[in-house]
Amino acid sequence: MGIKGYFTTMKERFTPLTLDQIGKGVVFVDGHIMAHQIANMVDPGSRYDMRAVAMKLEELFTCWIGQHKWNIQLVLFDGLVPTDKMDSRRKRALDSLPTALHAQSLALTVLCGALCLDTIQAKFPNVPCLVSPGEADHDLACLVFNYAKLNPNTPVHIISNDSGFCAFDFPDNVHIVNTLVGGLENSVLYALPVTRTVTNWIGVKPTLLAYSVMKHSGRGPSQAKKYEDEEGYLEFSQQQQQLLAKAGYSSVGEYLAEPITRRAYQIFGQQHDELLMHSAANAWIEYGYAYVLLPVMCEPKEFEYAFDAGRRWRSVAYEICASRLTQVFPEKDLVTSHVREFVRIGETLGEMDVPITDAERVRYNKTGSHYQLFQKDELLRAVKTWKTTDLINAIWIELAATSPNVRNTKLEYDANHMRDRVVKYLKEAWNEEGMFNLKRLSRKERKLMARKACAMDAIDRRFFNKLVACFQSLRMLQSVGVKFPVDVHLYDLDGTRWMSMTKGK
Repeated sequence: MGIKGYFTTMKERFTPLTLDQIGKGVVFVDGHIMAHQIANMVDPGSRYDMRAVAMKLEELFTCWIGQHKWNIQLVLFDGLVPTDKMDSRRKRALDSLPTALHAQSLALTVLCGALCLDTIQAKFPNVPCLVSPGEADHDLACLVFNYAKLNPNTPVHIISNDSGFCAFDFPDNVHIVNTLVGGLENSVLYALPVTRTVTNWIGVKPTLLAYSVMKHSGRGPSQAKKYEDEEGYLEFSQQQQQLLAKAGYSSVGEYLAEPITRRAYQIFGQQHDELLMHSAANAWIEYGYAYVLLPVMCEPKEFEYAFDAGRRWRSVAYEICASRLTQVFPEKDLVTSHVREFVRIGETLGEMDVPITDAERVRYNKTGSHYQLFQKDELLRAVKTWKTTDLINAIWIELAATSPNVRNTKLEYDANHMRDRVVKYLKEAWNEEGMFNLKRLSRKERKLMARKACAMDAIDRRFFNKLVACFQSLRMLQSVGVKFPVDVHLYDLDGTRWMSMTKGK
């Protein structure tokens, strides 16, 4: 909901705040924006080296909470891309395709929201971290507004670079901390106490200045007062006030108790929260059908799409989710035959309807595809017997089944060597007790490897991408209650270690 040009208009008015000063108030965090910034803080070729990104998040949170005593009330992630935003989201994905198709490294911020949600909930269990039933910004604005009204003497900080937060008439104690100014790692962050600043500067409400920037850009903020009687402004102001007044929750507990917030959590619980499954469930509830935007990966156009891997696991996860939704919301008419996944097809983006019933899977399998989907009970029976070695073997089978090995082309690889490497890598990640055991690389080693590994061999990327897809798909199954011999976490995927195995480290 950003307002183009707003922060430029206000750039001289931000107030420097030390981390200790922020620690004297409370903090609300826009999860997705934070996640993208953290992913962009690691080395440019490692933006979906999941372990590297998770380590950066852990460093920041340890600094904020441990050293500077931040009271983080909530980290909130988007739980749905509304249908009216799909065109803009698709355009952004298309814009990233040239980078993805020609990159020689992990250059895009892939699944950073899902990764950061996973990491915070696992590593910082005392920090409230939730998924919104829709776009997080409106819920966060409403929660901050109510909290600030009830606690007028407490500084309330929103950590976000979304200028749309500046278009609300918040109480005077609300500060928008623009993390684009200086970045998240600085010892000083820059905040805008938006209502107090705008009122003292030009004598108008923030909604009027925001409207002026949106509708009359180029005329200067001092002209904003002229527009307070415009019909467009009156409608905009009313709309913003309605968003703030849409609910009365003023704490995380009250927010989670809201029926609309709780609806997806009735399906998943909070033990294994998973962002893409929330997205599917929220789409079903909102529109009657489910869709999931899978990420664009860094892989050449000749390669099959990485998320071909894990599709049979996701198919069963979607079915379990749909079945629970029909029980919880019997009044809703839901499409439960398939889920639409938005995927890469060659040099462009496309869609695939993933069958999510046994009958539809049989129909799909009869099309002659070499990749066969499992029946639900068949898969669930098998998983119940898995030990760690069985899980590792299942991942390799999934990788091999979705990775054509074509001689004398870019698709050719040494299957025996790759299998040994994948098995060794995953055995390092999980020992026989199901515990994380991957070799810990120091920050110095990581920086050295990042410089060496700026160009990652295409086949290495092909299989690392498939590992990401498999872990993500297994997490989606995990979120609907399927138990594995290990807890599957995205942050267990260490791209630097994967690279070091190639380079003989």
